[in-house]
Amino acid sequence: MNISSVTSTQSNVWYSRNTNLTSDSVETSIRSSESEGKMQELKLSTNDSSKVWEGLSSKYDVRNATFDDIVDIADSLYQSGEISLKSVASLTFNYDKASQDIMQFAKSSQTAGPVSPDFSLFETKANASGQRDWIEEFEIRANNNYSHGNLLGYDNNMKTLNILRKLER
Repeated sequence: MNISSVTSTQSNVWYSRNTNLTSDSVETSIRSSESEGKMQELKLSTNDSSKVWEGLSSKYDVRNATFDDIVDIADSLYQSGEISLKSVASLTFNYDKASQDIMQFAKSSQTAGPVSPDFSLFETKANASGQRDWIEEFEIRANNNYSHGNLLGYDNNMKTLNILRKLER
C-alpha cells in the first residue's frame, strides 16, 4: 500500500490600487506572502478605469443588449481589472442554455413533470434580435431574491446591477 501525504501551504494575498498617480494610469500592486515568508510583489499599470467604463458605455447599451454584448462587456471589464471573476460569472451565466437544458431533461426524464414550451429562467423578454434590458433583468432578480429571503442572491444580483448601472448611458 502506497500512502502519500499532502501538506498545505498558507498563502496570503493583498491587493491594492494606487490612485495617487496621474489620471492616465492606475497602478495595481499584488503582494503574496508564502509559507516560507518570502514576499513577492507584482505591479501592474492599466489605463484610467473611467476610460474603460466610458468606452464600454459608448459602445454598448445595457438597456438594449444581447447576451453576447454582455459577455464582451464582462470580458473587457475583467481583462482591465475592473471586476472580479465572480462578477464575470454572474454577468455571463447563460440562462437561455440552462432553460434549454432543463426542458431537455424534463422531456427525457420519466420522473420530471411537464415543462411549458415557453419556460425561461429569464425574468424579462428579449426582442426578436435577442436584446433585452439587462438592468431590468437584474433588478427583478434582486427583488425576487429579497422577497424570498435569499439575501446572498440579492447581494450578488445587486453587485451585478451596480456594474450594469455604471455602464448605463
